[in-house]
Amino acid sequence: MGIAERKEREKQRRREEILDAAEEIFFDANGEKGTMDDVAERVELSKGTLYLYYRNKNDLLYAIAEKGVGLLLEYFAGVIREGLSGRNQLSDIGDEFVRFVEDYPKHFELILRFELAGYQSPDGGDRLLMEPALAFLREVLVRGQKDGSIRDDITEDEIVIILWSQMIGLMQSILRKERYIDFYGVELKRVIKGHYRIIMKGIEPKSTE
Repeated sequence: MGIAERKEREKQRRREEILDAAEEIFFDANGEKGTMDDVAERVELSKGTLYLYYRNKNDLLYAIAEKGVGLLLEYFAGVIREGLSGRNQLSDIGDEFVRFVEDYPKHFELILRFELAGYQSPDGGDRLLMEPALAFLREVLVRGQKDGSIRDDITEDEIVIILWSQMIGLMQSILRKERYIDFYGVELKRVIKGHYRIIMKGIEPKSTE
């Protein structure tokens, strides 16, 4: 292993340590009060060194959200199975999304926060936070249109936008108005799944409508 490669590996290890520490601090009950100083102290770095990795708290939180998207992709990857139609895979993606939200609610809240705020990635690029997951979704949609299990009179890009905007709207409503869930005595998971099933019905091929 060369010197440059070893240094890069060390930087990546340090970056992961910082993210792990930041998750513990910012996901704590009083996480909103957590600071970069708290993170620097936890990983035993000077503030100056920490700022070489992340310019500010927002950039650090964004990195945690990106990690969350990576975790979501791992959940999605499990739905790809030989012999399963694109539509069935898409339906399974909905179930995996629910499972991700249940397993990593704090990561999802962060993803949602940055999605709604339109926060630009720290590197200044135009890439979208959810682009990796949406690209995966698009591939499944294309597969479904090719095998005839998903309607093809709407483009895959349009369906991606419809699915994600609908889901983000639902989750925003649920996160902000949890009292309605309690008031009506319904299960959060069933609400999400029910919503997704309704959307799925709308992308069935015309011949099955």
